[in-house]
Amino acid sequence: MIKCLKGIALILAAVVAQAGTADAQQIREGRYHPDNCPSGMSDMTITLSAGRIAFWESTCTLMNPVPVRDMGAAVLYDAQCQGEGQTWTRRYLLMPGFRGDLVLVGEGWSQTYVYCGP
Repeated sequence: MIKCLKGIALILAAVVAQAGTADAQQIREGRYHPDNCPSGMSDMTITLSAGRIAFWESTCTLMNPVPVRDMGAAVLYDAQCQGEGQTWTRRYLLMPGFRGDLVLVGEGWSQTYVYCGP
């Protein structure tokens, strides 16, 4: 009985440790860039803030978040975008990368962005 309880305690400790790791890999709001962070803005910089993603000359409102099963903090969004006098819709998948970066996936493409700060 005691061996069984010790085994259950070890399993619970492993689950808690994994949950802590997943929590540490959340997507942060702020600026991201595909390479090293430039000192100012560039046409490759994106900014995440309060349900929005801003690109160089366009901004998208992220709506209808759907967590992706078995993929940690990955979330699929419907995006209502506008820029240069036009509007359009897209679907984006956002997920945290291995080192606190951001993986952004659109139809037929993906890009990893380095976190540059708030």
